[in-house]
Amino acid sequence: MVLGRDRRIGYQSPSVERVLGYAPNDLDGVPLAGLVHPDDLGALLELLGPPGGEDSPGSIEARLAHVRGDWCWCEIVASDRGDDPNVRGWVLNVRNVGERLELEEQIRYQAFHDTLTGLFSRSKFMELLEERRAALGRTGGTLAVLFLDLDAFKPVNDTLGHAAGDELLVAVSRRLMASLPEARAIARLGGDEFVIMLDAERGADVMKRFEAAAELVRHVLSQPVEVSGRQVCVGASIGIAVSGHAESADELVRAADLAMYAAKQAGGGCYRVHDAGQGDAVPRLPRGDERAAA
Repeated sequence: MVLGRDRRIGYQSPSVERVLGYAPNDLDGVPLAGLVHPDDLGALLELLGPPGGEDSPGSIEARLAHVRGDWCWCEIVASDRGDDPNVRGWVLNVRNVGERLELEEQIRYQAFHDTLTGLFSRSKFMELLEERRAALGRTGGTLAVLFLDLDAFKPVNDTLGHAAGDELLVAVSRRLMASLPEARAIARLGGDEFVIMLDAERGADVMKRFEAAAELVRHVLSQPVEVSGRQVCVGASIGIAVSGHAESADELVRAADLAMYAAKQAGGGCYRVHDAGQGDAVPRLPRGDERAAA
């Protein structure tokens, strides 16, 4: 593509039909601004600069209008030929990079998300947890991790098969997202283990809020789930750890994991809160059991 000083297209090679769908002559005299996405136009004009400037080519990625009506991501390499009497403007080499960008985005998504459930991956959750922990350390507030493990996942997986197990994990993930919209992040760590990040502002009755969230999760996951045409109940053991008892995101998750195992050893279907002072977890029974104990 050759642009004149007025930034109108003076020549377009036949390959434009393969990249953008236009016949070459369709673009004669068309302003470059008419082809470029409004959000990318400023960067392209900055790349071009005034004619007759430096002769070193530069490049950007920008969206150009396709004849079918959508936008096509392209790499644009611009060479200033303002001093060339045969050009008096710029020469642009344009290459479609949409498929490459889509593949890069797919790879990036897969790196940060669990491929089965769409929840965050372990690595992304830990990154977000550390960022939020540092932010709350500056502004105040309390951070909590809920670590949960399904109580009866293995029997479902063993009796109904791995496809049914996957179906169950997806159903659990959807219930978690629907029941805790306030969660900062939810991740599947692998197998039937999940973690949830919650926070609360300074001055709030934070433990009541975190325990209420754990109770809600326990209740939601105690309800039957239809898997492969059958109603199954799995339940969950949940551990809670808060940021005041941890020096890092890793320590916070480990503390919640410890509390979860304490809930599991207590028979499952309940939650426990990690107590750093005791080096263990204190029991928190479902509310119905608390009333019965009283």
